[in-house]
Amino acid sequence: MYDKICTTQPFFVPALAARPLVHGLPPSREECLLPVETAGGYFSYDDSSRSTAMSDAELCANVRRLGFATALVLEGVDDSRKVTCR
Repeated sequence: MYDKICTTQPFFVPALAARPLVHGLPPSREECLLPVETAGGYFSYDDSSRSTAMSDAELCANVRRLGFATALVLEGVDDSRKVTCR
């Protein structure tokens, strides 16, 4: 059974920051349900869209592929850092 339903979490950061998310879906499909009827299409995203631990080099490869040069890494509620990808 799911611990929680996550229908708004993927919209939170983009709404506040006016920036897209890369790897921004909740990390666990098993612990955080994105229902078909309420998840704004996120239910169909594959696991590559989910948050996961990765090196800055891996993150930069992904954000550069999408046309970005920087990323803000959210590591916790009060912990974030900016990564500049060259």
